[in-house]
Formats: sequence, C-alpha cells, structure tokens
Amino acid sequence: MTYAGSDFVPDGLKSLSNTNVLGLVVFSVVFGAVLGRIGERGRVLRMFFENLNEVVMIMVGLVMW
Repeated sequence: MTYAGSDFVPDGLKSLSNTNVLGLVVFSVVFGAVLGRIGERGRVLRMFFENLNEVVMIMVGLVMW
C-alpha cells in the first residue's frame, strides 16, 4: 500500500517507522526523575550526562557554524 508523500522518504529512513519513540521518551523522563531523586548517590552519573551534554552542544555549535 502506498501513502501520499511516501515517495519523498529516502529508503534509509523508512526503517525508522517501526521504532518506539514514545517508549524512549518515557524511559528518558523516568530515568531523569529517578536520577534526580536518589541524590548524592547519582552524582557521578549526573555529572557524566552534564559533561556529555556540554560536548554535544559544542559539536552542534560547530556543525551550525
């Protein structure tokens, strides 16, 4: 079955239609909430994600430049 506009999607992106994006979003929100609640025990993991975020933001800035 062909849907309107389906010819405009590259072949490599058609496999993304089966991914569970909602599950990934819910997992990320719950993971962040639990990480915030455990306090000092989650400090190392929180620092890791903060540093990872900084690196990704620098990379995005370079790509946009």
